[in-house]
Amino acid sequence: MPRASRAEAERHREQVIAATAKLVRTHGADKVSVPQAMAAAGLTHGGFYRHFASKDDLVAQACSAAFAERLAAMEEPPRARTRAAPGPPSWPPICPPGTATTRAGVRRRGAGGGRRTGGAR
Repeated sequence: MPRASRAEAERHREQVIAATAKLVRTHGADKVSVPQAMAAAGLTHGGFYRHFASKDDLVAQACSAAFAERLAAMEEPPRARTRAAPGPPSWPPICPPGTATTRAGVRRRGAGGGRRTGGAR
């Protein structure tokens, strides 16, 4: 099988990034494998290392692409967006709940307002 042209190789790389971004949003980065990402793009995993240095490299590029896409959508003028219902936009999360990027969360204060009590002052 002949090698792909540079333009075709770049198109394949973009397909892999887009497919991986979708998989990461759906399943989380730790649940996506290289063969799964390549299959989602319609390619075999044999050519993966021609495009990316590692899975981490692919995930980083996929997250950057998803972030850039989300940022561009947020910067569109309001009249260009379609509105389904009033309220905040219903964009899918970049990473699903429960993944490594969302586990840190926000520490909530208890009834004491976050102050430690007890002991002599």
